[in-house]
Amino acid sequence: MVKLDLSGTKTFAAPGAAERAACEKALATLLGRSGAGSDFTGWLDLPVNYDRAEFARIEKAAAKIQADSKALVVIGIGGSYLGARAVIELLRSPNYNALPKKTPDIYFAGNGISSDALTELLAMASKKIVDENLRSVEKSRTTGVCYYNIDIDPRYRFTMPFEGTYFYNNFRACYRIPDSTKLVFTSTKWKLADLSSGSDTCVFPTLEDGRGVWFPVDYAVQAAGGTAEYSWKNHSYTITLGSLTYLAEEDGRLWLYQQDGSKKQIADDFTILPPFSETYTLLYCPADKLRDYLGVEWTYDKTQNLYTVEGADDE
Repeated sequence: MVKLDLSGTKTFAAPGAAERAACEKALATLLGRSGAGSDFTGWLDLPVNYDRAEFARIEKAAAKIQADSKALVVIGIGGSYLGARAVIELLRSPNYNALPKKTPDIYFAGNGISSDALTELLAMASKKIVDENLRSVEKSRTTGVCYYNIDIDPRYRFTMPFEGTYFYNNFRACYRIPDSTKLVFTSTKWKLADLSSGSDTCVFPTLEDGRGVWFPVDYAVQAAGGTAEYSWKNHSYTITLGSLTYLAEEDGRLWLYQQDGSKKQIADDFTILPPFSETYTLLYCPADKLRDYLGVEWTYDKTQNLYTVEGADDE
């Protein structure tokens, strides 16, 4: 039982009949939802009356985030995030991120425009996977195998090998990983496999998601005996295989150059995918389109989880 003692207010707040009537009228207006701001009175009968369909969507989204994310960043100013932050700190702890748990860390952004603060936030949000990978680097000193999780925020780039071979080699040099140590990529977002030309194996994995299998463009074309030159100015690939030259544009259009110098469009779904960041030099393309449009043949060995590029037919 909660008792409220108002005796100390009698000297300056002793309501008379007029004041009481005004309070009762205000209360009736609020409960009747008939005054200004009546659209924002849903809190009066929470949690009994609420949009159950919306609540189900929220629970579904929360379950997905918990299942596939290690960090969640809430972006907003003032009321856009203070409510969420207050509830988390009330029900869990102000030190929620530092506590052992099976749920993602939660960070808040938007209450400042400092580039240093945002860079720091990205580093903190990526810290779990960074720590996991660094632990694997240490274990590799004795095991000879370094497992590297690629599901890191790509903007935390100084720990990422996915800038092409140049940065891959720098990654090995930075953490003093000898060539004899095998680097194995892991992921919960992509299904990974090896890619080979028969004589050597690509240092980067193939990727597979709901759209299909993706090959690193440069390696796949070179393995088929061709060349692939990327233009950062036009965001397009010039691909040469045998006597044929193609132009693959970022919007998915694929052109075949004719003998007179003109070009003929042969596809509109040859997607060039930067799976990790728009700034990365390691780009991927759909494996099935390589075969269908460019004649690049490949096979898959399920027992070895290995794709092998066998060559290209330029006829």
